Amino acid sequence: MADRRQRLWRDWGWTDLVQLNVKLIGRLTDFGRGDGAITLPDEVTINDVLSELGIVQEEVGPVSLNNSVVSRACWGDRTLQEGDHLTLMPPLKGG
Repeated sequence: MADRRQRLWRDWGWTDLVQLNVKLIGRLTDFGRGDGAITLPDEVTINDVLSELGIVQEEVGPVSLNNSVVSRACWGDRTLQEGDHLTLMPPLKGG
């Protein structure tokens, strides 16, 4: 399916694609892709990755990009690069 999606993106004019390493933690693993590589069009943001995975922002807590936490306010602005490691965690609750 990933190859088909890549062909569609190229047909739509997206010639530059990036491969990212995505790790889902906790209940986010229910979204099916778990750990592994994902290929998306160049200039993709964290919000784009969430959308591709079918994850609603409210379901996500801390996000780590290459072992650094990214503020939710930056998710739409942070452009991801080839080989980036993105870790998505559910919201944290304390008590």
